[in-house]
Amino acid sequence: MTKYKKHIHPIRCFTCMLAMSALTLSTASTEILPANAAVHTDTQAAYAFSQISIQEWSSGPLLRTNKSAVDVALAHLGEVSDVDCGKREAHVGQAIAGKTELSLEDAVALAQKEADRYYDDLHLTNVYSYDNDRMCRMSSGSDGKREWWYVNFANKQENYVSVLIADGAVLDAVHFDSNANSGLFDLSDVKLSAAQAVKKARALGLRGGNPQAEEEWVSGFNFKISYESLVVSPDDIRLFFEVIGISPNGNFAHVDFDAVTGELLLAEEKIEYENGDTEWRKF
Repeated sequence: MTKYKKHIHPIRCFTCMLAMSALTLSTASTEILPANAAVHTDTQAAYAFSQISIQEWSSGPLLRTNKSAVDVALAHLGEVSDVDCGKREAHVGQAIAGKTELSLEDAVALAQKEADRYYDDLHLTNVYSYDNDRMCRMSSGSDGKREWWYVNFANKQENYVSVLIADGAVLDAVHFDSNANSGLFDLSDVKLSAAQAVKKARALGLRGGNPQAEEEWVSGFNFKISYESLVVSPDDIRLFFEVIGISPNGNFAHVDFDAVTGELLLAEEKIEYENGDTEWRKF
């Protein structure tokens, strides 16, 4: 049975997040997809941020990188030996008392200015937040704002720019003259704000991840906008607005909306079994 890693979810470890940004085939366990599950349509071989190379192994992605965004991010955070956000606060103490969180809209506007330096006629291809906060809170993202964002752009010529936003500023950017993308859109196409999307998801029972609970993987809420489709209708590609958090049953979960119409498309949680298999189930 072919196993497909269906969802690329933000996690606490920055290096792991970079690795997870590539769509890969999972060989670690069987993932059972319900008939209406969402499947990513992005076919780019890898995000390749600062020459990242990924090798899947039984316990997860193995990351090998040279001087890269990982080093830049760690320097930005201070000298830490463990970048797990649940422990980072203890390492750097009062030096991290303040942080700047941006809405998705503000992050896109900031990234657009950077991306336009490289190519003309750029449009969004996907946007997502993730957990690398200097101070982790269960409430992070509840207002639609996050500290860290990846904003990816492309054009019809397949030029590609990826911009990393952290603490209210552009931390790094990479560009490629030719790189596949999952489809182009503009923020004006998106009728939901992150604040509205998380409010709707919370009404369905989704809550923010607890950074003190290792098994929950995420802290607060995270967001992603990209073109995807459901398993039952693979040719019906829509712009998905995904809100990521924890289900009412305490499992890793997400709620997906049609970003253009606001329609609820899917709300599911990840069930993990002792033999390593996983199943995505509606909640």
